[in-house]
Amino acid sequence: MHLQKKGLFAFLHMIVATCAREPSSPICSRYNYEERLLERVLRNELALETTLNEIMKTNAKVVDALTQLEDAETKVDSTLAVMEKKQIENEITTC
Repeated sequence: MHLQKKGLFAFLHMIVATCAREPSSPICSRYNYEERLLERVLRNELALETTLNEIMKTNAKVVDALTQLEDAETKVDSTLAVMEKKQIENEITTC
């Protein structure tokens, strides 16, 4: 019985000793964590800045296209008005 207690004690001591050792992977210091976090934040900021620039370029293109469309619509309306006026004049002269 005494031998079993010694064996159990030795076994538990080995378990505690292996668990108490420092882990094999290095523990990151707070400075290292903050540095990685800052790098990640900067990468995200640059990506967002690039995305914002692309959105602004696309917005400018859309605004230009809308302006051209409005100009074309104005030209079509004025041409249509001229054609209707000429048609009315032709109908009056033929009668």
